[in-house]
Amino acid sequence: MAAVSNIVAGIRARLHERYGDNCLRLAHQHLLAASTVADVRKALARLGVRIADEEFATLEARGDAAALAADIVGKLSPRRHTVVGEAWRRLKAVCGMETACTIGAVHALFDPSRFQAVQTGHKTVDQYVQEMQELFSDESNPDGLVTQDEFVAFYGGVSMGIAQDVDFERHVLRAWNLDKPQVATRDELMATATTVPKSKAGREHPLYQPSSTAIGKNLDQAFDVPRSHNRAGAFTKHAPRPQPSSGLNTASTRSKVI
Repeated sequence: MAAVSNIVAGIRARLHERYGDNCLRLAHQHLLAASTVADVRKALARLGVRIADEEFATLEARGDAAALAADIVGKLSPRRHTVVGEAWRRLKAVCGMETACTIGAVHALFDPSRFQAVQTGHKTVDQYVQEMQELFSDESNPDGLVTQDEFVAFYGGVSMGIAQDVDFERHVLRAWNLDKPQVATRDELMATATTVPKSKAGREHPLYQPSSTAIGKNLDQAFDVPRSHNRAGAFTKHAPRPQPSSGLNTASTRSKVI
């Protein structure tokens, strides 16, 4: 098994060197129909990755083409798979499909403007956008759809070039604006603004009454308080007159004039 793992690791490395981020997506597409180890070898040869005879003999001894193809495509770690799943749910919400999304939606939602390479000036937004449009195109996807497995395989290739989990998560979150608060659309805002409250207290609020004439109709009752609690004395003419203090010795405070 160690020999097989080393061969698979070498195949993955050569694919990544040749195709970069798109390497495992291409492997997924080409190896999907392989039914024998020989088919896997031919598919890899079409991708420009040749397997030596001794390596092929080791792989063929295993005899499981599906398992070999799965090993080459590989799997994301649980942590990385989680963030890719969040990105797919974002696409799924727009497309309304479970296991596929339109190429147009992928292009429209992809946003590389905050990628580290863009911020450092090593790459431009237009370059990233063009690459994405070339990766997922009518030529590569004639049916106009990107499947979930293909999307995950693509990020498997991206993952190979990013060592730290936190950097990979940041890259995916920024690509699909998952780290930004979701802004409601105009239709969503209008629907919320025109929705009448369902609770009784909400419906009885004056702002939801059919006419503004009802607002303030109970104000007189609000000030109808007992006489004993009215505000008599609150004005100057009703204020009690000040009384001289009995403790003040006025005699001692007079100055004697000589």
